[in-house]
Amino acid sequence: MWVLPYAGAPMANQNLIAGEWVAGATTVADVNPSDVSDVVGEFAVADEAQVDAAIDAAESAAPGWATATPAERAAVLERVGLDLDARAAELGEQLSREE
Repeated sequence: MWVLPYAGAPMANQNLIAGEWVAGATTVADVNPSDVSDVVGEFAVADEAQVDAAIDAAESAAPGWATATPAERAAVLERVGLDLDARAAELGEQLSREE
């Protein structure tokens, strides 16, 4: 069974690498371009070792996804879609502030 490790997880200033939330080497602010005093959020910036670890994790996970049945893949995508739908208002507000 596929697990969605991001669902409901506190991910401030972190990157998801190999199923674990990892603090970034640094952070960068995402500022509302129409109101530069409005910081939408801060996001983790990975260093070279973290990027390498993320690539290794993705390459390791690819065979499992490739051998998943269509029903298993559909179930994962359905859960992602339900999560996005449940957060539509929040995500819409964030996106409008970023753009």
